[in-house]
Amino acid sequence: QVPTISQLLLLMSSLIFVGFGGHAILLGMIADSFQTLPIGAHVLNPEVMGKVLRWSSMIFLGGLLLALPIMVILLFINIGLGVITRASPSLNIFSLGFPAMIFAGLLVLTFSLDGIGGRIEWLWMRAFEMTRDAYIQGLFNHIELVFSQYMQIRQLMKENRAPANKQRQNELQSTFRNF
Repeated sequence: QVPTISQLLLLMSSLIFVGFGGHAILLGMIADSFQTLPIGAHVLNPEVMGKVLRWSSMIFLGGLLLALPIMVILLFINIGLGVITRASPSLNIFSLGFPAMIFAGLLVLTFSLDGIGGRIEWLWMRAFEMTRDAYIQGLFNHIELVFSQYMQIRQLMKENRAPANKQRQNELQSTFRNF
């Protein structure tokens, strides 16, 4: 029970995704994430969450950009039909208005499919860029964590006084080996 136009746009978006190699990019990003960010690594910091929120605003903007040309044309057609109805009240607006709106909407959609395809591709590319940026930010946070643990190990090796430090040193070294 999905509208036909929605099916068309979903199919077009999926074809654009596969057409520019989005599936390969996505699988590559997933494979790289297992090597550079092991399972259990803490990467969701406030900066990464801020990037996720910025992407959610990008989704809204993308939807608006996709629908805006058709919405503006249909608004002008509605204004025109309102003027016609006001000028000739005896004319049945339902018998004239609905077919005109459907015809104009399909006509505008047909002519704007190229622009809509470009916007969909732009949205996919922005999604990959923002994901890559969040991934790199998480990777840098992970590297900072590893470096701080490494510095703790170095400090404990320099001190090397108490048995408790030895135990902590062994724990940190085993943690560091896991990275």
